Amino acid sequence: MQIPSDYIEGYEKAKAEKPELASAYIAHTLIGDPEADVVTEELNSFTREDSARYISLAMEGGEALRSVPPALRAFIERMETTPDWFDPAAALSGCRLFYRHPDMFTSALAGAGLIEGFTSGISKSFMYTGRLLQGNQGIRRLKQNNRHQMEIFLPGGLERQGEGWKLTLRIRLVHAQIRRLLSGKEDWDTDAWGVPISAAHLALANSVFSARLLHHVQRLSGKRFNDEERKGFMLIWRYVGTLMGMPEVLIAHTEEEALTLFKIGLLCEPPPGMESIAMANTLINSVPSIVDINPKEAKKLLKRVYSVSRALIGDDLADQLHFPKVNTLITIPLFIIEHRLKYIIRKLFYPSLSYSFNFDFMLKVSHFEEEGISYKLPDSAHAELSKEW
Repeated sequence: MQIPSDYIEGYEKAKAEKPELASAYIAHTLIGDPEADVVTEELNSFTREDSARYISLAMEGGEALRSVPPALRAFIERMETTPDWFDPAAALSGCRLFYRHPDMFTSALAGAGLIEGFTSGISKSFMYTGRLLQGNQGIRRLKQNNRHQMEIFLPGGLERQGEGWKLTLRIRLVHAQIRRLLSGKEDWDTDAWGVPISAAHLALANSVFSARLLHHVQRLSGKRFNDEERKGFMLIWRYVGTLMGMPEVLIAHTEEEALTLFKIGLLCEPPPGMESIAMANTLINSVPSIVDINPKEAKKLLKRVYSVSRALIGDDLADQLHFPKVNTLITIPLFIIEHRLKYIIRKLFYPSLSYSFNFDFMLKVSHFEEEGISYKLPDSAHAELSKEW
């Protein structure tokens, strides 16, 4: 088996614990998304505007599909078939869980989930494109991420005409386009790093968004979610993983499988490098801009986010990422107390609006285009050179 040189040492450790899973992970560091890669290669023969128009027509489906290029049409038609194992009724419990604690999930994602994800080699792709580093573009990218979560957890969001379904496929095509752009760069070292935005890294990200996020939210909320809610939450991310084109061998069916994948995947990965350090700190420093608060409050929030993040990811990883050193002994207990006090106040003084607070929060931290979902694809590997997408 061909192994990217940066992964040789980690693979030896990982295969001692789970040899088959470790081998599958390493093999997929050299595989992108063959189905989506063919589509973006086809769309590259058209103008950027025509490409976006064709994707938009494909997302509409029905008769509109007849007027789009063949590879794109075949791709969408394959995605229109919902797997037999996806039960929308079972997924509803996961939807309710997310919208009962949307602030917790977004806080845990920004403060821990994405941070853990950036410790992998996927940080090289983000660093190379530079989008998270580009001020407003970075904020927009993070808000798009929140919008995706918001849509996939709305009941019906993953149905054929649901916004969650469309946004998931949009993300998949964007990944394929960025992979095509980066793969053409001479300084992208495939022999050492694998392919950009590989299937392995997407599977690792899925385990972070699902099982790891559940773990972090439980710590932040101080609550224990029931089995039905956990299974519903994992079911949604399993389907999202399928729509994203992840290989079946790396798609977790259960929370336990996802946690195992996360552990083995990170064992395979090299230690966090300067790209991971830059991406993790950029992400945390973006939080005040995402929630849009004044500079004085932003400084307090930034300090708090670093503290909560360190408490969630642990001192060892926080030190590797050059996070400020703070004592986190009471950080999580204080967070839990504050959150519960806010909940009690809302219930006492705003009982009819208690749930609308949650939805309003998601609207505030998400990105919406006035003209609807944009299907424009990046036209340069570097964010500062690409037209808006």
